[in-house]
Amino acid sequence: MAEIATLDFKVGPVTPNQVELLVKNIGATLVEQLMIEFMFDLGLVTKQIADAVDEAKRQNLINQTTASRVSLANVVTGPAGWSVWAMAERTESRAVIRLLNDLDQSGNKLATPVKLDQNAQFTVRVPLTPPSKPTHVELPYSYRYPNVGRGGKQVDGKLELNTDGSETTAKVEFSVDHKTPTTIEAGTTVNIKWKIENGVSATLYGPLPGANTQMSLSSNPLATYKISEGSLGIIAVGAASYILHAEVRGSRTNTMVIKTVNIDISSASQYSYLDVRPTIVLPHSMIEVNWAVWDCKQVWIWVGNDQMELQLTEQGPSQRYQGSGIWRVNAPKEKGDVSAWLELLQDNQRHRTITAPFKVVLWEQNANFSGNALGMAVMAPKLALITFDKLWLADVAHVDSSPAADFKEVRLDAPPRPGVLSLPLTRASLRCSKRKKMDSYSRAMT
Repeated sequence: MAEIATLDFKVGPVTPNQVELLVKNIGATLVEQLMIEFMFDLGLVTKQIADAVDEAKRQNLINQTTASRVSLANVVTGPAGWSVWAMAERTESRAVIRLLNDLDQSGNKLATPVKLDQNAQFTVRVPLTPPSKPTHVELPYSYRYPNVGRGGKQVDGKLELNTDGSETTAKVEFSVDHKTPTTIEAGTTVNIKWKIENGVSATLYGPLPGANTQMSLSSNPLATYKISEGSLGIIAVGAASYILHAEVRGSRTNTMVIKTVNIDISSASQYSYLDVRPTIVLPHSMIEVNWAVWDCKQVWIWVGNDQMELQLTEQGPSQRYQGSGIWRVNAPKEKGDVSAWLELLQDNQRHRTITAPFKVVLWEQNANFSGNALGMAVMAPKLALITFDKLWLADVAHVDSSPAADFKEVRLDAPPRPGVLSLPLTRASLRCSKRKKMDSYSRAMT
């Protein structure tokens, strides 16, 4: 059995344009596959690295996977004989830089992995984009050995990186209220917590409620999510990263603080999760299917007669295959009850596991408005309908189950201005009149 890898990570010299990361093997000589990852804030790396991450994300969509990688040869410097790659990350706010000792830079398997001797040290040089403000960054890293199958062990940690002029006295706390954040029981509700002293602005990134990937914190003391202190409840359904960007007022200048928390689940048996939003939609409307599976390498997602097949490649701390994500797909055209479900491959057979229903409804013809309809727009909780001479509004709420909209006329009681002559309407003046009327309708809606 392979020895457990013991690596020591340190931050070397930092300039506005580059950081050096020092890696030393303080354990036994390592001869098997070794994987090392650094997770940089996407705004901190150069455009060349960010573009490589975007390309990896595009390839993930095309290949329906999460493991696409793009070469960083001649961009990031790693140890001799190793290959360096850019990979996408689920929050879309970080650049994952991965180093492998068993692949060459063309992606071909080496006959034998590059050996890392006891007490050997190497340097990883990563080019940076100078930040607009002095920045204090938590730089997550991880390594897995041996990086094959389920037999390896993954170790996670963080480094502290300070750009020129950043003040280390900034007090920012960011955590999750669980004793073992990377081995949470699937389906458990946990809280992401923050506390920021002298905060000027702050943004939270990650898989957030409502399929959002970022949320601004408010300086308003009555706001639900305040800059000074707060928490956000989430359900642990797989590996996820949450990132906090906080601008903090300093004695000499403001400092940008970037902190990260990672969560993951641990499950010894098969577990799956499925949710469809919204649950009531119009024909062909966009729906979001939130899914997660564990201990399975192949999965099929069905929505009515549409399906998507996925090959899972990620492994969590339990070293079992897992995956989670969002599939955006159009609802069927026929009205009625529709089901979304998961099929998992077990013992070379496909098994249906979990089902999530939703409903497709039609707008019924509504005759409580007059005139010919010219256009319709919705900004929940209002649905607007415009005819040639009137504006009509209906309350539809954010998720509306009513099959018909109850329109009411919007009346604009504006007397004519003194001294304005009534002129015959030309084609140009008619267009101008319609634009003014639309502006009046817009003000009425707000």
